[in-house]
Amino acid sequence: MRDRQKSNDLLKAFRESRQQIQKPVENSVDNVNNSRRKPQSSTFTRGYSARPKSSDPYSSFLDKYNRLADTIDEFKTQDLMYFFREKAKESGVKYVIANMKRDMGIFKKLQENYTPREICLMIEFIFCSNQNYLDISITQPTVLSSSWCNTIYRDSILWANDEYEPVEKTVTKKERIKKREWQREVTGEKTTIGEWE
Repeated sequence: MRDRQKSNDLLKAFRESRQQIQKPVENSVDNVNNSRRKPQSSTFTRGYSARPKSSDPYSSFLDKYNRLADTIDEFKTQDLMYFFREKAKESGVKYVIANMKRDMGIFKKLQENYTPREICLMIEFIFCSNQNYLDISITQPTVLSSSWCNTIYRDSILWANDEYEPVEKTVTKKERIKKREWQREVTGEKTTIGEWE
């Protein structure tokens, strides 16, 4: 009992030194009836009005995503990973984060060379532009750290400035061989070997 009294006195002295006021939540029936099940909540006021913080990282990301213009420069590696998944989902692709550590490692490495805004632009370019060199149904964050990164970055800047034009697909070697004259069947000419005209 003495320890509890000491801690209450210490807490009271601390609040007084910080000019904090403790007042119980008003008009709450739960505080009276369910005091054993959950602790009684109280409000400390000192002029702060902060938004409630969620411990769920995805909820925190969604809050940032809803205010993207204001928060894009504050994106961390986990936010970038969730941004990739959201853009995939918006474009009709089901991307599941199968290896969170790998994906976060990729975005951490990307942040050494690009800002979060540039990374988000590259992700948006992959899924929202008419680029035809990446199949978005199988694209993963690893493409951003592959040999495609320079092409994606350059094209995403062009796309942001409305100067991007998708390059026509190149003809493969197999398609070129198919078009050659000697591959087609010759009809109508008959010759025999050793015959002179």
